[in-house]
Amino acid sequence: MATQLLRKITLLQSKKEALFQRTQETYDLSLKVSDHISQTKFLSRIKSLEHTRTEFLETVDDLNLLFMEQDKEVKPTYSEINSFDDLYCHIKMVENSLLRPDCVQKPKITPKLPPLQLACFDGIPNNWAMFYQNFKSLIHDNPRLTAAEKVQYLVGNLSNKALSVCSSIPPIGENLD
Repeated sequence: MATQLLRKITLLQSKKEALFQRTQETYDLSLKVSDHISQTKFLSRIKSLEHTRTEFLETVDDLNLLFMEQDKEVKPTYSEINSFDDLYCHIKMVENSLLRPDCVQKPKITPKLPPLQLACFDGIPNNWAMFYQNFKSLIHDNPRLTAAEKVQYLVGNLSNKALSVCSSIPPIGENLD
């Protein structure tokens, strides 16, 4: 009976060590997920992480029962679970960051471009087509500008005859259309 008990203990200890080692290797992979190949290897490895954790916890319980059966004075120990859970929690954190990259705030980089230069319209009919196309593409069709801003751009780019004709019209957004 004692030899069979020792064999079970030896078997379960080996299993526990193998499960811990597998988790340690997955943890080591989690530290190197900077390139696509490492990420793929890590993500394929974590497919069995939940099963490995369940097996590890059950194995620790089974070992404690066998140790208590072997010696009635023995108290169960679960300190190995703390180390295992440290690895497990880190692995899960890395998994979540890889599977949900939209949760990670990346700084928005906006290039600094020179302000757009819109040609002025002076009221000469020959210059209208070019002014109209520029104004339409840069200002009028720009969804980020309000109607009031569009009117300000329009009035600000009129000169001579065109400006004098429009001077009696209030420069408000409702007058754009």
